[in-house]
Amino acid sequence: MLQQTQVKTVIPYYKKFLWRFPTARRLAGAPEREVLKYWAGLGYYRRARHLHQAAQVVVRSRGGKFPGDLAGIRDLPGVGDYTAAAVGSIALGIPAAVVDGNVVRVLCRLMGWQGDPTRAPLKQRLAALAQEFLDPARPGDWNQAMMELGALLCTPRVPSCPQCPLRARCVARAKGWQAVLPELPERQVAVRVEKIVTVSLRAGRVWLVPKVPVNKGRGRMAGLWGFPEQEVRSGATAPRGARLLADFTHTIMHYRLHVRAYLTRSGRLFTPKGGQWVRIEDLREHPLPSADRKIAESLKKQHLEK
Repeated sequence: MLQQTQVKTVIPYYKKFLWRFPTARRLAGAPEREVLKYWAGLGYYRRARHLHQAAQVVVRSRGGKFPGDLAGIRDLPGVGDYTAAAVGSIALGIPAAVVDGNVVRVLCRLMGWQGDPTRAPLKQRLAALAQEFLDPARPGDWNQAMMELGALLCTPRVPSCPQCPLRARCVARAKGWQAVLPELPERQVAVRVEKIVTVSLRAGRVWLVPKVPVNKGRGRMAGLWGFPEQEVRSGATAPRGARLLADFTHTIMHYRLHVRAYLTRSGRLFTPKGGQWVRIEDLREHPLPSADRKIAESLKKQHLEK
């Protein structure tokens, strides 16, 4: 869950997820749809599928026992170097250094290293340095301290250099390079997309459809449900006979979505095959992406007020 998501965002999802799936066996035996339901809202849903698959590997191929070495952890679905080192060091005491964005920032500034840290050879130098600095007696504590140093003090903007325990040794502080290191590649400009979402209401039920049609294979939203939507050109008008339910902007990866949701009671607008009528009070039981969850909340609020 902490891959690409901040701790404060993860905590409530983590508690809810562990309450429902307290063991690897419980997670492995659950249907994917239920796993996605308890993940819904965190985004990057491939992570949830990988976690589900990893639990199944642990149960079916390893007798329910989690791998005890770095290579075994790395072989699980969805696990890369960062996750393997984090889980291995914190949970199992394996002396493997974590190199995430926070650690990269700390090390680049500390050493005054220039260049793109996402590419070799600097990426390799940073990994080697992190491993050299690692305290093998307390690898989990060390890794968490390094990540917290970057998250709380050595921040991307306006770092708290006077409070930093490494300030006396920091090359970037001595040369005034804090604002330019690390030399990360420019972020991709967000692509603006406008979408019209239609919420068809009939007898206290709304029409939901799979986010990815079953005949289109698996994709980023596979296994999720939502309200029918259409991508439109800028300035598109509202569907005839519908009223505005919600209007908001939502960011997904490098897309910035302008979403306008319209409520219609006709049940005829944008209701493609393959969907189902769902009671408003049961929407929470369906795995809805974040944007659709916002629309569902607006719907429930207006429905209760009437």
